[in-house]
Parts: sequence; C-alpha cells; structure tokens
Amino acid sequence: MMSRKLWFQQDGATCHTARATIDLLKDTFGDRLISGFGPVNWPPRSCDLTPLDYFLWGYVKSLVYADKPQTLDHLEDNIRDVIADIRPQMLEKVIENWTSRLDYIRTSRGSAMPEIIFKMFWTCELASRSCDLTPLDYFLWGYAKSLVYADKPQTLDHLEDNIRDVITDIRPQMLEKVIENWTSRLDYILASRGSPMPEIIFKM
Repeated sequence: MMSRKLWFQQDGATCHTARATIDLLKDTFGDRLISGFGPVNWPPRSCDLTPLDYFLWGYVKSLVYADKPQTLDHLEDNIRDVIADIRPQMLEKVIENWTSRLDYIRTSRGSAMPEIIFKMFWTCELASRSCDLTPLDYFLWGYAKSLVYADKPQTLDHLEDNIRDVITDIRPQMLEKVIENWTSRLDYILASRGSPMPEIIFKM
C-alpha cells in the first residue's frame, strides 16, 4: 500500500490536530506522521523549515494564477498541471536546500536568525512570475504566519486579534530592510539578464 512508504506532514491548524484527524492519520501513516500531537512533533515556527511553506505554495501560486483563471474548473486544471510538472530534479534541489536550513539552525544553536541564505535553484521563468520579487510572498505571509499561530489560537476572534497584533507590530525599520532586500533581488535579476538563478541571497 502506497501509504506505507509515505510520510505525512501538516501544520498546527486546529482542524489538522483534532483528535479524530490525528487518529485517522496515525491509522493511515503510523509513525510516519509529522504533526502536532503526532509521533514526530511539528517544529515550532517552522515556515523556514518546511518545503511546503518555503517552496511549494509560492511556486504553485506563481504559476497557477499566471493566466488569471476565471472559473473553478480552470483553476483546478492549472493546479493539477503545475503539480504534475514538478520534476524530480527540482525536488532534489528543494531537499538540498532543506538540509542547508537544518545545518544553519544546528550551527546557530537555536539563536535568532538575522540572515538566512535560501539557495533555491529556480529558473528565470519562475522568478519572472514574482514570488521572489513580491514582499508579500517572500516576507509577509511567512513572517505573519509564524507568529500568528505561535500560541495556537482556538477561536476566530483569537486568530483575528493575533493577525492585527502581528501586523501592527511591524516597524518601519523592518520594512526598510524588506525594501532593501527587494532592490537587491531586482539588481540580481537585472545583472543576470534573464539567466537561471543558481543562488538567491535573502537577507531579512
């Protein structure tokens, strides 16, 4: 059975960690479950350690909406096509990047990470579709999510309060760094004249 060879990983959204959900996942995947309340615990504030967050969602979104789908069927077709077109070579690069991130965290012994080097081997075609050029994608969503869910909000009001607090707490100095980073990304793409981007340095 395919599930005996697969690992399943999910974040800490309360619908994911409800007892009935966890019981079902344990029955299906056994010890190969990475989740809060699962056999292998979900790492705290893990958007920088999870390929789904630091690669897949941004990559898929940048391509799925490229032709501005107008119907649900069109959107679903785009999602299927983009996922089906992900090649093993790309996944190998993603995993290489993941081990580099783990090495960074081990070396820092859990200290604050003022600079993270994200070596993603994406083509210029992907870069042109903006997930690496849009502060909302390369900074805000991951940053906000890592803090909004830190105390595991149990109600919609709690979640909304967390979102407001996190957004309100973003200081001008942080935004200045984001813009500096953005101009560095633009300079990188202009200097490469559309060639593949073997290494992008994300200084946040």
